[in-house]
Amino acid sequence: MSETADYSKTAEPEAHAASHESGGSDIITHPYTPPSAYDLTNDPNCVALWRFENGALTVDSIGGNTLTNNNGVTANLVDFKEGSASADFLSASSKSFQINDSDLDDGFSFKGNDTNKEISVCSWFKAQSFPGIFNGLFSKYDIGNNKRSLQISVKNDGRFTVNIGISAGASAETIYSGGSLYTGMFYHYGFTYRHSDKSWQIVVWDDTAQFNVIYAFGSSTNTINIEDAAVSIGAAALRNGIPEQFWNGEIDRTVVLKDILTLDEMNSIRVGTS
Repeated sequence: MSETADYSKTAEPEAHAASHESGGSDIITHPYTPPSAYDLTNDPNCVALWRFENGALTVDSIGGNTLTNNNGVTANLVDFKEGSASADFLSASSKSFQINDSDLDDGFSFKGNDTNKEISVCSWFKAQSFPGIFNGLFSKYDIGNNKRSLQISVKNDGRFTVNIGISAGASAETIYSGGSLYTGMFYHYGFTYRHSDKSWQIVVWDDTAQFNVIYAFGSSTNTINIEDAAVSIGAAALRNGIPEQFWNGEIDRTVVLKDILTLDEMNSIRVGTS
């Protein structure tokens, strides 16, 4: 891949201000009072909840978005953040989860026929290494078929990175690439994007340090492209439908909503168990 990163929106791993492109700032001061748990089962905007439990790794406990297990992703019964297991990915064996666009439930955010065009994604993750340039967490991004929509990954230097598809999926804009994440540590990310005003926000929680090491927000220069590429978890992209740029480590409890979460709501989802 040759997408060019824009490093102008980097958030530092201490209390900081993140500025809107239109002006103003939000300050995060930590430590702060732990949020109350968010009950996803009572949220009608929750369109997918993958808990990655042993014996049910591919099951969506909210809807019918059952994943395909590519090359034997296994349950990790020792290293997890929610429930009793996480999904254990091995990049050298090209392990990932995938669901084709046509198999997504109606109303799933950024499905090819989506008219709402709002998305929030939250997930736990832990890397054992960063072997690729892009190490994929969540994507809807087929570079071979020019069907780029959304790619959430960590680069090989530890920068949390989000690319969106533009120009009818033929190219990409990096809306954020920053922070300094490490292997062997659990993090939780929240990401939102609204098509109508091109606004986005990102928060990343360091579970070892017990505070948010990234909070950034702004607006993309271009409008995101919505395509019918498959959704991948544990792969940064597809190339003509074949996943690549794999995660090496654990991913736990991944949720997708069809509305825009607030920072407080993303923090509450992190401590939830539903």
